[in-house]
Amino acid sequence: MKIFTTLIKSLVLSLILAVPGYASSIYLSGDSNIFTTSEDNEIFFQNVFNGKTVANYSSSSLSGLGTTATVTNYGSGATVTSAGLGANDFMIFGYTRTSVSASELTAISNYVSGGGSLFLFGEGNTSFTSLNIAVNAILGAVGSSMSLSTTLNLDLGGNNIQPLQNLVTTGSQTNGVNSWFTAYASFINLGSGTALISGTGNAGVNGVAIAVETSAVPVPAAFPLLLAALGGLGLVGRRRKAS
Repeated sequence: MKIFTTLIKSLVLSLILAVPGYASSIYLSGDSNIFTTSEDNEIFFQNVFNGKTVANYSSSSLSGLGTTATVTNYGSGATVTSAGLGANDFMIFGYTRTSVSASELTAISNYVSGGGSLFLFGEGNTSFTSLNIAVNAILGAVGSSMSLSTTLNLDLGGNNIQPLQNLVTTGSQTNGVNSWFTAYASFINLGSGTALISGTGNAGVNGVAIAVETSAVPVPAAFPLLLAALGGLGLVGRRRKAS
């Protein structure tokens, strides 16, 4: 019986440890003009958002980009709450937000800790410095090492959407993306993030248009389950021994 109990315990332990964690991803862009069908921008959004559920707290929209995402558009004026974020796969946050409150940061941090992913974007125009500061506050609250510059712009040649030249793409999210449009984009400080789309702007300035940082999130329910299972088996073992 002792051998049997030991085998069952080992089996339970193996099954629980085999339960995978899930990845929380933070996508970062320096420009709202990425939400366009110009060039291959929409292909990127389809790669990232197809089949996902999304809480959108920005003035930009996935509408018209051809994704199969299910989106709740709260708009940039809505307060970010845990109830609003719910069990969605993604939260979008950016233009035209000018601030983020402490309660919103808490809700977003808890959301990411639970496995939710973020798609954040700022602006390169200095008129939107407060937006970049708000985005950076979120990045700091969730432990990201990425940030947006509040002084440096990627494209300095004009307000019109401009193509990135000498485009470099990395990862499955950029499959099929051969060219990319952006406008006044804030520089992205990568930290430990990965540049997904980068190139040379119309003024000859090199920079990153999209970056991502991904971290594994453990399944917290596994630990109580493990203790309960092993405790229950131990109790059964003691009762059998007593009888």
